[in-house]
Amino acid sequence: MKTVRDIMSQDIVTIHPASTVKTAVVLMKGHQIGALPVVNGEALIGLVQRADLLGCDPSIAVEEVMQRDFVTVAPDTPVHKAADKMAESGVTRLLVEEEGSLAGIVTHTDIIPELGKSFDPLTALPWSDTLREWARARLHAGEEISVIFFDIDLFGKFNKKYGHIMGDSVLKALTSVLKGLEDSSRDMLCRMGGDEFVIATMRTHAESRELAEIAQQAVSRLHVEGLEEELSISFGVSGGRRTREREDTHYAATIDDLLNRASRECTRMKQDKRRAEEESAATAKAAGSQAGLPVEATGASAPAQTAPPARFELKEIGYSSAGSQASFHVTLTRGEDVYRHQLSGLGTLRSSLRLAADVCAGAVQQALPEGHHVAVEDVSEFTLPDKSVVIIATALLASAREILPCYGVAVVRRNDTHRAAAASVLAALNRPISRIF
Repeated sequence: MKTVRDIMSQDIVTIHPASTVKTAVVLMKGHQIGALPVVNGEALIGLVQRADLLGCDPSIAVEEVMQRDFVTVAPDTPVHKAADKMAESGVTRLLVEEEGSLAGIVTHTDIIPELGKSFDPLTALPWSDTLREWARARLHAGEEISVIFFDIDLFGKFNKKYGHIMGDSVLKALTSVLKGLEDSSRDMLCRMGGDEFVIATMRTHAESRELAEIAQQAVSRLHVEGLEEELSISFGVSGGRRTREREDTHYAATIDDLLNRASRECTRMKQDKRRAEEESAATAKAAGSQAGLPVEATGASAPAQTAPPARFELKEIGYSSAGSQASFHVTLTRGEDVYRHQLSGLGTLRSSLRLAADVCAGAVQQALPEGHHVAVEDVSEFTLPDKSVVIIATALLASAREILPCYGVAVVRRNDTHRAAAASVLAALNRPISRIF
């Protein structure tokens, strides 16, 4: 896995803080660069960019206009982590600092080609070649690793039923769950291809299995707008049990073996689930026959079927603002019942998104039986690599016995983030609430 050290520029033009703005302009033009690190002796103290010099008095010192809150990165930082830091900070270049001194500079034009080589554009996750490089480095350092292999159950069936756009939404939703569980200091998450994902980790075998089970539970509570089926995943875990130093230096073969073992265990879990479902269906069929009921009953003799519980549907969400305040009202339906709710608060971009989610949860609360409560824990907006935008909501459904976290995803359509925020809350809550009634 490439690091910043592999792609950074080490032929750096720097400037002293006492130099003039005119000198900085001359250096930038002469070297055809857009920024200069400001260095005093060995110490990196600032950064001055072309935009910082516009309209400045040419005779003033650079230290008067330089940026003091520049963003740095360590040279051994993985390239994809540097890209994340660049995006989070809203900058186009990072100064590479090592032991307090300037070691290099890396720009977005250095990073983009590397990301294109080894990253999946749908999920923004690295492909398996990056994971293999990461795992090889850990083994070479004498560390033990585990591999967790994930596979979505019945993905092919509902991918065919709903189409590949829905399939892509499911893959993005699963990615959001796994990314939320990843600890970048000891885990490496990648997409293997199709509906298969892998986490290589320095966790022990027991810790890895615990992580896999947490992921499985989180996915079971994840609901994607428009998808009727419940999502579930199978997993397999290998490695993480060695207690003595590894003597085998064939790291590539070791990694292949770990991946194969985890993949086979994942396949066995899927087969066990399918077998259990078939046995359950056969038992139900036999019980019906013993009771004297026709197995394939039709017409008047058919046993009565319970209609599936009605889902909450978003009929309307309205928004108005006055100064810094925003007001929302929402109308939901559930079968023939109608629920309305209003809410007001601070109208910033982030808070209005939360208000839209909260007003929807408030309407849902009206339908819940006594002793049950719902609240929005978090709502976030994400722009995916294909430029589509999704809203992910985390809601809490509480009763006297438990507090159940639920996750929902909705795609923003026609730039209506407020409607998507409300829809993501309903996507999170509809299925677990249907079990209450």
